[in-house]
Amino acid sequence: MRLVIVRGFVAQTIVLALVASALGAPAIAAPEGLSSATCSTAQLTDVMAVYFSAPHPHATPMPVPAGAASYLSKLLRLRLQACRRALGKGRMTACVPTGREQNDPRLLWTHLRFCELLAKPPSHTRTAGIAWQLPATQGTRPIIFVLGTGADPGIVSKLVSTLTVYLNAGHDEAGYRFLDDAVLIPEPTWTPSVFADACENSASVAGAIVVDLTASGSGSNDEFISRRSWDAIEATALYAQCSQTSSGGAPAYVWVSNIQQAQSQKSTFTPLMPLAMLLTLGAMYEEFVPARSTSTTSKRLFPAPHPTPPSGYVSETDTTNTSSINSAQLGSVAGGFLSSSIAYTNSAVPLTSTAVDLQSWNTLQTLAMHLIADMNCWQPAPETIHAPRAQDIVGAARSLPAYNPPPGLGAYTAGRPSAPFCVEPTGHASIHLMLPHTSKP
Repeated sequence: MRLVIVRGFVAQTIVLALVASALGAPAIAAPEGLSSATCSTAQLTDVMAVYFSAPHPHATPMPVPAGAASYLSKLLRLRLQACRRALGKGRMTACVPTGREQNDPRLLWTHLRFCELLAKPPSHTRTAGIAWQLPATQGTRPIIFVLGTGADPGIVSKLVSTLTVYLNAGHDEAGYRFLDDAVLIPEPTWTPSVFADACENSASVAGAIVVDLTASGSGSNDEFISRRSWDAIEATALYAQCSQTSSGGAPAYVWVSNIQQAQSQKSTFTPLMPLAMLLTLGAMYEEFVPARSTSTTSKRLFPAPHPTPPSGYVSETDTTNTSSINSAQLGSVAGGFLSSSIAYTNSAVPLTSTAVDLQSWNTLQTLAMHLIADMNCWQPAPETIHAPRAQDIVGAARSLPAYNPPPGLGAYTAGRPSAPFCVEPTGHASIHLMLPHTSKP
């Protein structure tokens, strides 16, 4: 019976196998092993983290079985060999394991991570931003960005905006000429690296005016009956030119302005402070003088009636009034008045951030005008009656800086060359036609 059952079981097993094969049962795929022919740490990070606390420390690393340590050592040596092949003869010796490393997975892992960087250096990560892909064909105006750097983003943003507004107004009102009639676009949140990416990716980018905020400060001083508030800002401007090459745009700084400064002061009258101080001094005086009182007596006489009443009559009435100074009450009133006046003064003339108050905005506009004067953009001779003016969103309109020809032109002995993005027109509008006539040698 046993032989029959066993044979029946074997026969039944063979029959089931044949049926499964005939029906096309999916075959089980063989497990894939770890690749040993690549110079990479891929697929090994989790294994090394569990057993060896690498690359990140592990609280309770697991004990390494002898077979696992031997297998990892062999695999890491093979991957180091792949790194040597990738590096070539010149640098392959950097990936040769020493005798101490041969059977130590931790040392081999560290060596492999180093060689992986040698064979496949990390790609340059570009700053996220929208690339300018405008075609640089004939008739297309190039782009000059205006951006800024500095520790205070609010001041930098306002200065970038104001400088762009005034430069555009100078183009429209005063005849400023920019390189190839470029369009100025303010980008206060951009960094120089973002501009570098835009320069490399687009032939339409001509350059960037970079405003560097070097220092800023504000404060206030109490002057008994007034408070004086002040702010001071200094900055410089640079021009980064985007030169187009066969491999793309190449940015480089080609001009820098002088360090320009602007400051303003404002005094605000505080009427409550002097009155509070006088009242407080009076209360202090009353605390130390001897107590005193004042009495006033008034009399009223009545004529005697005739005949005299049996009950008598009132012949005189005396009224006495006494007044005294309550020094304690005066002190409390003076203290309350003084504290309220101090609170009023602080609220009336607060020490505010230099990026939002009107006084600082006016200071920034003055600073922007100083920077434009240092750029020395060409403009036609202004009219004698009406000088070109520009205005920002706050503050009064300001006169645009006039052109100051550089030294060596005609009778001019002082001046500063114009910034590279400011160009002189050719032909009938040339500045040479405006210079005094000089005899030719």
